[in-house]
Amino acid sequence: MYPTHMPITNMIVMHQKFKDSIPKNVLLSYSGSGNHLVRFFIELLTERPTYGWDFVKEDVPICNAVFDEPVPFNITEESEPIFKKEHFAPPPERQVDQLIVIVRHPREVLVRQVGQNLHTLIDGTLTRSDLIEQHALQYAAIIKYYVYHKGPKLLLFYEDMIVNTEKFVLQLYDFLKPNKPEKLEYALKNLNKLFQMSRGGKNRIWLGPKSDGKPEFYYDKLKYSSKEYLTYTVNAFLEHPVLKPFVERYVMKI
Repeated sequence: MYPTHMPITNMIVMHQKFKDSIPKNVLLSYSGSGNHLVRFFIELLTERPTYGWDFVKEDVPICNAVFDEPVPFNITEESEPIFKKEHFAPPPERQVDQLIVIVRHPREVLVRQVGQNLHTLIDGTLTRSDLIEQHALQYAAIIKYYVYHKGPKLLLFYEDMIVNTEKFVLQLYDFLKPNKPEKLEYALKNLNKLFQMSRGGKNRIWLGPKSDGKPEFYYDKLKYSSKEYLTYTVNAFLEHPVLKPFVERYVMKI
């Protein structure tokens, strides 16, 4: 049987071994867009670990988590990392080969990030509108990076991933080309169970609250006045000609 996870001491050894060969493949998303789910299936399908965010040392590969039952990651100390998670668009001088970008509705991720991390969501009211605009620019920069990236790239929408789970896994496998048909077969046969398990996992850090696979979770907690302002702000930056073809689906109505 495949090992369920790797002891944390072994993962530290792995990080030290490959610290000079950080993956040039990047998994890029605004925080709260489903990168954990995508990392789970990248590791499962390729049998290679993913690196977490530099700023959080506990953001270890998903295979290091302890799940309710064994998950056949089949990852060992000799498995070279394949993707690195990022929440900010990489600088121009950084070499990025393969790129996966996950996009989630801006109203959900902006409310989550601003309200939870910056303490500006009080009784359903956004109290710092300038921070919404600041984070909207960060969100937009990620999509622009995808648009201008010249190498192999894959764009995933969070809402599609959790509604059409089979299509998501097939898209990911086709992009990664791991040549492991037995793992694809296993994933497709166990989709519901794997999606449920991917939302848990002990022995790793979770950054911020989780929406548990619900596409509409944070926005509904706002009062009407904050929804009105957020709608105006989001729709304004979605009109940017670079962004519009990719996020027209997110034009908001109160």
